[in-house]
Amino acid sequence: MTIEPKSAAAATVRTTPRGFISEFCHSSVGRKMIVAITGVILIVFVIGHLLGNLQIFIGPDWINSYAQHLRDLGPILWMIRALLLASVILHIYFTILLAIENRRARPEVYRDRSYVKASW
Repeated sequence: MTIEPKSAAAATVRTTPRGFISEFCHSSVGRKMIVAITGVILIVFVIGHLLGNLQIFIGPDWINSYAQHLRDLGPILWMIRALLLASVILHIYFTILLAIENRRARPEVYRDRSYVKASW
């Protein structure tokens, strides 16, 4: 009885199908899209936070109405906070995964370019 080696194509066949979300999160393009979307969410938060805090220079009525508006949001504010926390966690996690994937794809570092220094 002889044992035949399995072909490379047979080794890559999946026995259990992945769902769309799982396939998306395991692809490099999907990971980059998640990092991009969460990055946009974080930038929007920073800009919104900045604009809210800059209202202190307009006057006390503006900042007080802004604070009252935030208080009136109630449970919606907690959902925004949860989205922000999830965005931070996903952004860091998928960025680390992409960095590891990139190192495995090209383990050697790029050649350092020696630029000519100019003396002005």
